[in-house]
Amino acid sequence: MTANEVDPTHGLGEFMVTSDGRGFRYSLAGAVALVAGQLQQAPVEDTADQNIAPTAAAVGATSVVTSDTMTVTVNQYAGGWMVVTVTPGVGIAYKIKQHLAFTAAAATLL
Repeated sequence: MTANEVDPTHGLGEFMVTSDGRGFRYSLAGAVALVAGQLQQAPVEDTADQNIAPTAAAVGATSVVTSDTMTVTVNQYAGGWMVVTVTPGVGIAYKIKQHLAFTAAAATLL
């Protein structure tokens, strides 16, 4: 793990433009080395982790625990969003700060 993975300089997906007008998007590469000048593509959407059921939480809680079984790598969803799709709270979005790797029920997202 490099220093930028622990404390990234930019947010994933952040777009920046150089003084000569070239644009770049910050991304995280997997196990395969990237080749300069080649077009990059995001991984295929993982629909297995949609519509998860959270367990009840206290008012003011800063983490969400799901009772669904999920398999994810450490911080796979860090920087992403958890969106409420049921009433009450439809449309509220919460930024995911971090999470551990897990393959089980009772996963915790912070």
